[in-house]
Amino acid sequence: MFFSFYQKNSIELVDYSPWFLCEVREEEGVSGDISFSKTHLIADFIKLTDFASGNEINKAYVVIPYCLNNTSDWSLARLRGVSLAQYFHEGIENIVYRYELANEDTFLVDSLGFKVESELTFKPIIKFK
Repeated sequence: MFFSFYQKNSIELVDYSPWFLCEVREEEGVSGDISFSKTHLIADFIKLTDFASGNEINKAYVVIPYCLNNTSDWSLARLRGVSLAQYFHEGIENIVYRYELANEDTFLVDSLGFKVESELTFKPIIKFK
């Protein structure tokens, strides 16, 4: 009997929420003359806000699943900020995040990970450089 050990070098990931890449500047040495950046992959918005409260983020990027950007591929875009709105549907409160990209585009995602297209009042909760 012959077995094939051929493996594909890929992973299929089913996720309906954006991920985040954050660049944080690190300094080394007493005078701060040597510096470098670390990039952190963050899996959800709650963890991003926790991370941002304890770190100065130089650059932030959002990794957008194909279901949110209406294509067949994931995309990566520079993130400028995130705003929040709340609404009620059939007596259940829901949160909607508005992701503001550096190219002036925005997209909305409710807390369950679905794309939302409705009139809401947003308040800014996090801004990036």
